Amino acid sequence: MGSNGARWLLRIWIAVGVALMATAVLVRGIGNDDGGRTRPEATAPTIPEPMQLLSRAGRSRIDERWLWIEPEHRDRWERCYKRPFEIADCPRFGDWIATRAGADTALLVSELTRGKAEEAVTALALVFELARRTAWRAGVLDSGSDATQLAALLENWLALWAATSARDPLLAEPTRAAFCLWGRVTSTAIDAPLFGRDAAVASHARVFVESLIHTKGAAPTDFGRAFGERYPRAFTGLLAEDDFLVGLADDCTRLFPELDGGCGS
Repeated sequence: MGSNGARWLLRIWIAVGVALMATAVLVRGIGNDDGGRTRPEATAPTIPEPMQLLSRAGRSRIDERWLWIEPEHRDRWERCYKRPFEIADCPRFGDWIATRAGADTALLVSELTRGKAEEAVTALALVFELARRTAWRAGVLDSGSDATQLAALLENWLALWAATSARDPLLAEPTRAAFCLWGRVTSTAIDAPLFGRDAAVASHARVFVESLIHTKGAAPTDFGRAFGERYPRAFTGLLAEDDFLVGLADDCTRLFPELDGGCGS
């Protein structure tokens, strides 16, 4: 057989090895062909104690090395993540978000909200801190525009993540808390007029609630069912004709008493 036979044998083994590697790659690719959209089943949150991120202790959990931020968001993250925690003197929400720092922070929140679930929870932590350190409570001289703008940030987040949260242990409790805060902020905007209520804001809120949980005839969504199990009084209140956000607002006050639209004053 000689050297030529040995070379042929070597070539055969190389061909077999390449074929096996190609088959393995093909099988693996077929098994994961979901574009990365499906999160694996988990029994515990990938970020431990995610509700702490929404509390006053959130700042102590987050730093510029926060491992959940993807490389394409790192530059903006390092520039902007501190800003909500450094707000002083309780500015109006609308005034602060209109500054350069505010606009950059809003853009970061938007980018993280559209990212993976860990980034989305981090975005929510920044929104909660904005709600904690800015004024959005309506007064005699203040309209409901601050509350409306803050509610819009929460609506965008909930529209993207509420459905997923019902089956994700990382998102489940933070999303329910976000819905309660949205109710608290939106009820402020509805009651902002000196006389009467803001019917347009109330109508928009009703449509948004319906899209999230289904209150009229159809079976509740997965999120609606999970929310109702955790906050039955607030869920029942959502079915009412008037003052349907009172239960949400009350639960938000119980969970986060400092989120009162006046920086805890």
